[in-house]
Order: sequence, then structure tokens, then C-alpha cells
Amino acid sequence: MSDLFFYFLPFIVGGAISGIVCGLFPFFLAIKRRRPWLGFIALNICVACGIGLGAILAFPIATSFAAAILLTQPREPKRKRVRIPATADVQEVESLT
Repeated sequence: MSDLFFYFLPFIVGGAISGIVCGLFPFFLAIKRRRPWLGFIALNICVACGIGLGAILAFPIATSFAAAILLTQPREPKRKRVRIPATADVQEVESLT
């Protein structure tokens, strides 16, 4: 049993490394476009696919995630909410917005 484990260990580790390398591109692309959750999903799926079939499967998955990230619109930063006092008149409200 231990011989079989040591036989498959390099394939598992090498596949995980190739999955990480392939998954880093969509991960950083998603971070740049303000969609970190999509980057984490892409990285995890690329690592799982890399363990399964190596870079043969991890690279196409990474390119498809990169295309999906590029085709979606980047998120805009949230605007600060301005609190308008109840006693403010129209000119004060226009100056706050």
C-alpha cells in the first residue's frame, strides 16, 4: 500500500503545483477587477483540476475563468452615504450631493 502512495505522490504534488500556477492568472485578474470571490473559486477549481489531469485540464479552466472575469463589468467602489438633516433646505441638499 505504501509503495502505491509513494508512486502517486509526485503526480499529485506536481498536478497541484501546475493548478496553482495556472490559477494565479485569473486570481490576480479577479482581484484587479474587484471580484475576489470569483478569483478564489477559479484558483480552487484550477488546483482540483490540476490534481486530476495536470496542466492539460487546469490551463483551459484558467483561460475560461479569465475570459469570464474580463467579460463581466468591474465593480465600482461603493459611494459614501451622505446623511441629510431633516431641517436642511433645498440649497443645502444640492451642495451635499
